[in-house]
This record gives sequence, C-alpha cells and structure tokens, in this order.
Amino acid sequence: MPQSDISTWLQFALQQMAAESYLQGIALTNDADIITRLKLGNNNPLLNDPNSPILSGKTRFVDLSGVPGANQVVGSAQAFVSRYDIIDHHANDATGFSATLMRDITTGEYTLSFRSTEFQTQVNGGDRERDGFGADLEITSDGFAFGQLVAMEAYYQQLKADPTKLPPGTVLNVTGYSLGGHLATVFTELHSADIQHTYTFNAAGQGLVGGISEETGTFYISKRLEAVCMR
Repeated sequence: MPQSDISTWLQFALQQMAAESYLQGIALTNDADIITRLKLGNNNPLLNDPNSPILSGKTRFVDLSGVPGANQVVGSAQAFVSRYDIIDHHANDATGFSATLMRDITTGEYTLSFRSTEFQTQVNGGDRERDGFGADLEITSDGFAFGQLVAMEAYYQQLKADPTKLPPGTVLNVTGYSLGGHLATVFTELHSADIQHTYTFNAAGQGLVGGISEETGTFYISKRLEAVCMR
C-alpha cells in the first residue's frame, strides 16, 4: 500500500477513535475539554479519572500537554484538535446509537463517524445492553441493526436540516468500527450520492434480502426504515 494511502487510513482511524469518545456535555469549541475527553477515549468520564494510570478502555489519545510541538505528534490529542473541528456529537439515544460529525480544518472535508459496540455494561459506563444485546443481536438474527439504522437516518436528516452543521450539498467521508462499520456500510448504500469515501475497521457484516438484486435490496431496506420511522 502506498505511503499516502497509509496516511489517509490513519487520519480516518483517528477520527473514528474520536467518535469512540464520550463528547457529550462539553462545549465542542473548547479544546481543553475535548482533549480531556479524547484522553479518556472510550472510558466514560462520569466513572473514570482522566489521570488514572489504569483505564479499561484502550481506544484513547495520548495527552502531551506541556510537550513542545505536541500538536505535531500524530496520535496526540493536541494534534487532533489542531486539525479537526468537532461539529456535532450524537450521544447514545434510546437505541444506543451514537455518531460524531467532524470537519478537517486543512481540507474542509466533513466526516461522519459511527461509534462501535460499547463493551462495558451500563452500570460501568458503557452500553453493552443496547449495543451488544440489542443491535449486534439484530444483525445476527435479521441481518440489520434496524433500531440504530432508524436512529442513524433520523440523525442524518437532522444534520442536513441545520446548515450551520452540514452545509447544503456537502459530500461526506464516513467511518465505522465494528457495529459502527455495519452502520457505515448501510449508510453508504442508502446515500451513495452524498459520500466521497467510506472507511470501515473490522466492520460487522450485514444481511441480504434473498432472491433480489443488491440495488432492489437497498431500496427495500430504505423503505423498511421509512416505515419504522413513521410509526
């Protein structure tokens, strides 16, 4: 793989890491607050000390506060906030769905990243009950995490309705890891005209609608999601 491709994948992996963080309840324009949350990563800030030497969640950024040139060190929280604006964060809703919209300051490109399965139980600050026992089991039994897909569609429409967050005609990059990879894949099929590139990491698969073409299957899924949304 050419070095440029590796660098590109790395940048989208870093955006995915940010989306795994708990970014709710803070000002998304406050770099210091964002750095603290990126340092915690997928460890819930309500139950974890960002300065603890032992954190169970390992998807997190290194904090190089006070280190000269920290914003030039790829993988540091300082480098992330120097390059990306976090435009919006959709914290866990009733389905467990969570996503983050970011803008690359250097290119002006927008990325919508979908959070993965939260492995911790709710009592420990995660959302295994809705992600693992809900959405993931839906994929296993039905081929699609319909609950979170409905929430995903509603969130996207919400973003498009607010030009201060997503300007009209914006073409997105999309990322997803694990469960988020499933969401990113279906999102790409439903909104291919709105997407520049999609990057998935260890993505959960998706089902097929038997006996029909992939295009017709995508249409079927979109209509089923619409029907659920209208209930």
